[in-house]
Amino acid sequence: MWFSRKFSQQYITHLRRHSRPLNKTVPAILTKREQQIITFLSMGASNQQIAEQLFVSENTVKTHLHNIFKKIDVKNRVQALIWAKENMSDLSIAV
Repeated sequence: MWFSRKFSQQYITHLRRHSRPLNKTVPAILTKREQQIITFLSMGASNQQIAEQLFVSENTVKTHLHNIFKKIDVKNRVQALIWAKENMSDLSIAV
């Protein structure tokens, strides 16, 4: 899925204005592997690229993403990256 820069910025702005406060203890519930997946997401990696880097199948990456989305209560990669930028201090994302 591809979004234009303008759309992404508008969407992020909308989410920031309308999102509820997040529980700052949530990062502790992400496993080390899930944190690695979010880090690769922040670099713009596809599921296949993440799988290759972590020596797992693409389906395993999809399962991790599904679990991450449920744990942090988001619906897509963009929302996950916004959450990560706000909640994972050691992650630098150019949003």
